[in-house]
Amino acid sequence: MRYFNYILSILSIICLFFVIKSGDDFLLYQNWSIFEQFHVGNAIVFNLASGMLISIIFYFIVVLAPEMRREKRIKSNFYFQYFELRRNLVYHILGNCQEAYNPELYDTLIKPVSFREYFKETINNSYEQTRWDVFYNNLDQTVINNLQLEFEVFKESVSYLLNNLEVTDKEAFSWLHQFNAIAITLKGVNVDDESRKVLARYLWEFLACYNSATGNNDVDIFEKIIRKI
Repeated sequence: MRYFNYILSILSIICLFFVIKSGDDFLLYQNWSIFEQFHVGNAIVFNLASGMLISIIFYFIVVLAPEMRREKRIKSNFYFQYFELRRNLVYHILGNCQEAYNPELYDTLIKPVSFREYFKETINNSYEQTRWDVFYNNLDQTVINNLQLEFEVFKESVSYLLNNLEVTDKEAFSWLHQFNAIAITLKGVNVDDESRKVLARYLWEFLACYNSATGNNDVDIFEKIIRKI
């Protein structure tokens, strides 16, 4: 679709050129030889080029402009849902730490660097426990269910985006499908087995932007991927 619009844009410029060249504007082709009329067939060329140009203009107004507005709404809503996911996950994690905190932390801790620094801070010197350790040790099925629900809600947003928008960037397309696969996997997490480690590991990778191959990232790499959509 995007390449089709590029082709139409180039075609409209070509049509405009032929409309001018085959028209009766003597001033133009007297000053620029490139606009000099054809020896024969100017009326035919003018009618064909102007007809095609008008059709392309109507396409842009009637089809493309509303489609671009629709895509913009979908993308804006998806960005909002992404940051809501990060904020809601932070909300559940903070609540499970059973520690008093400032509500303004939500907006601070959605940033990877702030998240890592806050949850890697040692708060129990006797046991050398970090806040992340406390969160993990306090995990119960209710908290797990709430976290699973947040992933499921965003999974629906991802599916809607994929069904209604052409994602041409390969990295973004791959990440969106990968997220849906992970969300399905996380639905099987249970507090009574080792699967909760999978949940904790992915939460850390997602919110702290940690990658086992490249290490910590100071910027939100997932936001950068989403911006490519």
